[in-house]
Amino acid sequence: MCPDFPAQQSAEGDSNLHQVVEPERKAGRKKMGQIPQNFCGRVLGFSKSKRLRHRAEFRKIATCGKKLSGKYLILECCQGPSLKLGISASSRFGPAVQRNRFKRLVREAFRLIQWELPQGCQMHVIPRKMALEASLEIIRSELLALLTPWLD
Repeated sequence: MCPDFPAQQSAEGDSNLHQVVEPERKAGRKKMGQIPQNFCGRVLGFSKSKRLRHRAEFRKIATCGKKLSGKYLILECCQGPSLKLGISASSRFGPAVQRNRFKRLVREAFRLIQWELPQGCQMHVIPRKMALEASLEIIRSELLALLTPWLD
């Protein structure tokens, strides 16, 4: 249990459960899932404030950043004011289905490891052709391996 976050009381009185109250739903709508949380109860989202969205941000990372290559990813990193992630997969990588799958996997890997990364790291992730058969765990471990110099 993380000491920074007090435990929430459930209806049964169990203080170790983190529960999320689900909103009421209208007839015919699908049930919403729980908000993902890590072991400390932090919400693990990927909001717009954590994304690289403008061409100028990508250019800044390309010009003044460090380029790191792995088996599945090429990672460009730069020191900035906050932790951000940008992903670009060109049509040379594959059809739209494969590009979108890659982007989903990278976003999920980033979402899971964002609390282990330094706050000023801005990253641009580019896929290599080998990333077509990569799983979430492979991409997650490669991101951590490439970012090890930033963690020290």
